[in-house]
Amino acid sequence: MRKAHQATNLGVSNLHHSTLPLIQQVLDRWINSTHPKLQNSDNDIENSTNNYHRLQSIVKSFLGTEIEWDNDGYTTIFKKPIAKAQLSAGQRVLLQLCVAIYAQGGNLSNHILFMDEPENHLHPSAVIDLLDTIKKHNPNGQIWIATHSIPLLSHFDASSLWFVEEGIIKHSGKKPEEVLKSLLGNEERIQKLKDFTSLPNELARNRFAFECLCSPKVIETDSKDPQSKQLYDQLEIIWKKKETISLLDFGAGKGRMIANLADYENISPAILDYHAYDSSDSEKEHCLKNISLSYSNETNRYHNSLEDLRSKVDDHYFDVVVLSNVLHEIPHESWCETFSSIEKILKTDGFLLLIEDCRLPTGELAHKNGFIVFNTLHLKKLFEIPANEEKFIKHDARFDSIDQRGRLMAHLIPTKYLKKISSQTIKSSLLELKSSAKTEIRKIRKGEISYSNGIAHSFWTQQLANAELCLSELGE
Repeated sequence: MRKAHQATNLGVSNLHHSTLPLIQQVLDRWINSTHPKLQNSDNDIENSTNNYHRLQSIVKSFLGTEIEWDNDGYTTIFKKPIAKAQLSAGQRVLLQLCVAIYAQGGNLSNHILFMDEPENHLHPSAVIDLLDTIKKHNPNGQIWIATHSIPLLSHFDASSLWFVEEGIIKHSGKKPEEVLKSLLGNEERIQKLKDFTSLPNELARNRFAFECLCSPKVIETDSKDPQSKQLYDQLEIIWKKKETISLLDFGAGKGRMIANLADYENISPAILDYHAYDSSDSEKEHCLKNISLSYSNETNRYHNSLEDLRSKVDDHYFDVVVLSNVLHEIPHESWCETFSSIEKILKTDGFLLLIEDCRLPTGELAHKNGFIVFNTLHLKKLFEIPANEEKFIKHDARFDSIDQRGRLMAHLIPTKYLKKISSQTIKSSLLELKSSAKTEIRKIRKGEISYSNGIAHSFWTQQLANAELCLSELGE
C-alpha cells in the first residue's frame, strides 16, 4: 500500500518501486468491489470501477493490451504475470509512464515530459518507439529531451533541435549540422557517419543519381550560412547608392531569406521593403510566419501570382529581385517569360541577383529535364553580357577555399540585360554548359577515386544529360 501510494508523488523517481504495487492495488479494489460477501458502498464501487477503467484505457493506448487477473490473484499482461512477462526495456518504461499518468491525475493529451538521456537506458530503436507512442497520445503536450544520441536526433524534425554553445541556448533548426559538429567534432567524422549510414543504399544506386529522380527539398539555413552572408554582401553593393531597398524574394519557399536577413542588426523594415513571391502556396503558412516577424502587414507582402504582385506595386518598383537556388528549378521553356516579367517589375537601374550552388550536393528532379545549373560563363551567354560590363558582378562565397572555390556563386545582373534573353541565347548557354560538363567529366575520370569525386561525376553527368534534353527540345 505504501509503495503504491508513492506513485502519486509528482515525478518518476519512485515509479520503479511503485508501478506493480499500484497496478495490483487498482485491480484488487475493482475485484473486491464486486465481491458478493464484501460490504462496499455505492460510492466505493463507482470509484473502484472508474479507476480500473481509466488505468486500463491508458495501458491499452500505450501498450496495445490490457491488464488482467489470474486465478492466483496476480496481475498479468500478455497472458503472463507482469513480473515474469519479460517486457522489453521500452515496454517497462511505457508501463511506468502509464502508472504516472494514472496516479498523478493527468490525462493522455496534456503532459509536459522531461527526459534526460533516455539512450543511456534503452536501445535506440526502443527510445524511438517509446517517443512515437508518447507523441501519438500526447497531442497537446510537449517532450523535452536532453540527449547526445544521433539516431534520436535524426528522428525528429530539425526545427525541434536546440543546443548549448558557450553557455548560450541556440536554436539549430535552421542549421542542424551545427549539432553534428558539436557531437562528432569535424567535417571528416560527419562525412564518415554519412558514408556509414548510406551503406544499405550502395547496392541500389549512385546516391546522387538516385536523388535526381526525387522532387527538390527545402533546406533551412541561418544568417551565418555562406549564401545568406553572400546575399547580404551583394545587397550592400546596392545600398551604397540608396538609403532603402525594395526587394522581391522570387521563389520564396518558407521565407528563410527574410528570416536570415532579419538577423542582421542594421536591417530593419524601415530600410528593407521585402516582398515574397512563390507560384506554389505549399509553404505559405511558414513563409507568412517568417514575414510577420519583421512586418505587420505580412499578407500584403506575400504573393502566389505575378499578376497579384503587380496589382499591389507599381511597375519598375523593385531595386533587386533575388533568385536564391531557384533558377535551376525553372524549366528552360519558361526562362523568356520569367525574365520578361522580372524586367517589368525591376527599376531601370535595378538588379537581378542570382545565387546558386553551382555544384548541387544532392540531386533533384526539379522539372522534366532535371535541373540546369549555370556558372558565370553560361549566364553571360544567356543574357549576352559583354566582358566590359562593370555593373555585372560575380561573387564567390568561398573564393579562399581551393576545394570549394566556384561553388557558391552570386551574380548581380543589371536590369537592361533581361531583355536580351531569347531562344538563341538559351541555346548558346546550354551548348556552353554541355562543353563545360564534358570537360569536367574528363578531368574527374583522370583524378583519384573518392567520395567527393563520385558525387561531382554524377553532378556533371546529369548536367550533360539535362542540357542535351533541353537542346533537343530546342531543335539542336
